[in-house]
Amino acid sequence: MKDRSVLIVDDIPSIRTAIADYLSFHFEVLQAADGVDAWEVCQNRPVDFLLTDIRMPQMGGLELIELYRKAFPGRPFALMTAYDINDYVRYARELKIWNIIPKSTFLDLHFIHVMIRKLLSGKIFGVSEYFSECEVEPHSFAAIYRLLKDPDFVPESGKLYRLSIETQEEKDRACDLATDLLGRGGAPSLVRQILEELMSNAMVYGRLPVEGRNRVELEAGVVRNYCILVVRDFAGGLNRSEILRRLERQVTLDAKGLPVGLADQHGRGLFISRENLDHLIFNIQPDHCTEVIGMLLSDLEVRNRGVSIYSTEPDSDVS
Repeated sequence: MKDRSVLIVDDIPSIRTAIADYLSFHFEVLQAADGVDAWEVCQNRPVDFLLTDIRMPQMGGLELIELYRKAFPGRPFALMTAYDINDYVRYARELKIWNIIPKSTFLDLHFIHVMIRKLLSGKIFGVSEYFSECEVEPHSFAAIYRLLKDPDFVPESGKLYRLSIETQEEKDRACDLATDLLGRGGAPSLVRQILEELMSNAMVYGRLPVEGRNRVELEAGVVRNYCILVVRDFAGGLNRSEILRRLERQVTLDAKGLPVGLADQHGRGLFISRENLDHLIFNIQPDHCTEVIGMLLSDLEVRNRGVSIYSTEPDSDVS
């Protein structure tokens, strides 16, 4: 994709340069130190992708993205911040910012590259987009039981173990098995709660009474130093704005200081999952498939809480 241009906007030279140097192997990279300089670049050079920090002198990232969206409808962009992502969920929903990269703990340059590639190419599904060596291996419940019966078994790195689920009983069993499997790969025990939340949401909202679309798939495994879980339904009913709206209701407080969405069944679970993952990724083909990927670093105690939402459906033009 060396024929595609990416503009990196950040007022901290070391961060801007590190990102630019890494991406220069894959794209033509342009740089700007703030929103004013970036907007001048956009008006004078073709920019296929905009990646900007939020807080910068003269013009911040939110204002820059608003200008960029209106001037270049359909061109992708993303936001990065060292501040709490929760503070910007409402702005993200209003400006249709579907990808927010945290800078507070560490900056994963590989994930930035994958994000840009996915948004420019339209190829969004699968963990293999992040780790090319990843393979998915379908298993029966009995086969997973046999593997876990061995006390010395550890999941093979680079392999995701897949189960197909149709009933609530199978859902509970699958969550138990995946928790055991991921635990042997270094995942903390709270992964059980994440699995329960994501699987319950998929079982309730992601199944259709049609053969082949009344099931949910669960994949779990370890790739490099990441523990990975994937929940996939074949309804594709989730949309990007709804995901951010659900998260927004969990970070917006009422007069008593409680989340306005505290009683929301699906929104609360989504929020809890995101709070306990390093990367929460949604891949959506409307009316066909929703794939939710959760990744957490086994050797990290503080979670990055990044969220990325991809869809095969393009954004509507800005009026």
